[in-house]
Amino acid sequence: MTWYDNVNIIQAWLLLPELPKDCQPVEVHDALIELLYIEGEQLFSYTWDSGAPGAGSGTESVHRLRGRFFYDSSDFGVGGPFDSMPEALRHVVPLSNTGKILVSPITTDISCPSWTIRELIEYLDLQECDPQCVLVLNGEVWHCESLKSEQQRMRGMPH
Repeated sequence: MTWYDNVNIIQAWLLLPELPKDCQPVEVHDALIELLYIEGEQLFSYTWDSGAPGAGSGTESVHRLRGRFFYDSSDFGVGGPFDSMPEALRHVVPLSNTGKILVSPITTDISCPSWTIRELIEYLDLQECDPQCVLVLNGEVWHCESLKSEQQRMRGMPH
């Protein structure tokens, strides 16, 4: 398995008509990474830090490029294309069995500028979150205890 196996090279190549027709998969992959950060839009990021040396921290992100969705992961590299942001998220962000974003004691920052803080809080699973942990959501600092209280308050309100 090579480091670019997470990218559907044929679909990615079709999104990149400016590439030569005889280019190699690694060239498609490299062009895709470059375009994700030049032309693409970062829609979501999830940052974690275990405090351990080496690979003890990282960021998982989802980008939209030319109408398709890709992930860029500290662990898995670039993957895609996908038809939706939730589909890309499922491949790189830890999700609970309810399909929500799992917040653990090592989660440090979650950003999704297109979602309000309320929408983001609704999409979080806080079961493993230590009440004293601090988490940054869309640039706002929250304690997990406050997030849990906010979720409970929101659940008690009619939608």
